[in-house]
Amino acid sequence: MTLEHLAAQYPGWRLWHSRTGGLVCATRLRHLTEEELSAELHMTLMADDLPALAEELHTQTAREAAL
Repeated sequence: MTLEHLAAQYPGWRLWHSRTGGLVCATRLRHLTEEELSAELHMTLMADDLPALAEELHTQTAREAAL
């Protein structure tokens, strides 16, 4: 899995590596409503590696779909 592959799966997010390269991050390309924030949706995600970020993105997608 590459960052580009993961980005293609989640087009509503901007994916990037931290400056030090120790983290992979994702930032939503839109603002969240109060309802979405209350449902534990996040604007930015950080993970130690791509598989962990993929899991977080999957969780966010499932929470968003449940609203």
